Amino acid sequence: MVWFNKHKSIFVLMLLCAISIIMSWLTIDPTNTEGTYNNSLKHWSAVVFTPFYSCCSIISVSINKVAYIGSMFSSIFQAPVDKAQLQILQDKIENLERQLSAERAKNRRLEELYQLRSKIMQKNPAMNLVSANVTAVDPTEWFRYVTIDRGYNHGIRIDMAVITGSYVNTDIRYLTGTVVGKISDVYPNASRVQLITDSMSTVAVTIESLGDLVLMRGKPDKERCGIDEIPSTAYDALTVGDVVTVDERSNIFPPGMLVGNIYGIKKEIEFCPVEVEPAFNFRKLKEVMVVDVGQSVY
Repeated sequence: MVWFNKHKSIFVLMLLCAISIIMSWLTIDPTNTEGTYNNSLKHWSAVVFTPFYSCCSIISVSINKVAYIGSMFSSIFQAPVDKAQLQILQDKIENLERQLSAERAKNRRLEELYQLRSKIMQKNPAMNLVSANVTAVDPTEWFRYVTIDRGYNHGIRIDMAVITGSYVNTDIRYLTGTVVGKISDVYPNASRVQLITDSMSTVAVTIESLGDLVLMRGKPDKERCGIDEIPSTAYDALTVGDVVTVDERSNIFPPGMLVGNIYGIKKEIEFCPVEVEPAFNFRKLKEVMVVDVGQSVY
């Protein structure tokens, strides 16, 4: 029985051949005695080879059926695979598009810094300017610091001003760009920057509508700055959106450079505290420039 199961396909093929031979013989006409030798040869050749052709035909049909069924199952199981591969390609394309968008934004920021550098250099060719990248942020409840990838090996010193391109569209006659902070600590190849929003930061500024020197301090809890010493008598002269710039008497930051805009005004008995929205975005701060204003830019 085991031997039969092993050679079952051979027995099936032999059985098909026998059936074909029997069917061919049954179709022979015994009354047909006419014809030549060639006709008899053709007749018996057909009798002999017809079973072989029949078997081949049966096998060919079977193979075609099996191939059709196989292709059908292949298409069923291949479809999910193709769909998964298509999704992978779409994800890769989306990732490349995000990278391209980020690179374009970076190029725009670098172009803005380059234009800012050119304007500063036109006013004072001897000015020391160093481009840098923000490598780390250190925001806490009371303090706002970032770390840049330039240090005293690159000419950086404590109290040098740090600026960047402006993130607001403010139509003013002053130099474009915005104040970020100042160098507080210097290392060989890195420096720590105290942002103007830090609670210990103080910047001498001028509100364009007033024209007077006032001191602006950081408010890190709101990512803004505040000016508290403005007399209440000046309340009517202030407007939300007024431009705040570095005072011309500053010896750290470039005089006249943009700091921000008035965000809110409160009126009290003696003073009217003002809240200032910085012109730079702390969450988007990536490229900056360190400026030495030991010699006046203007």
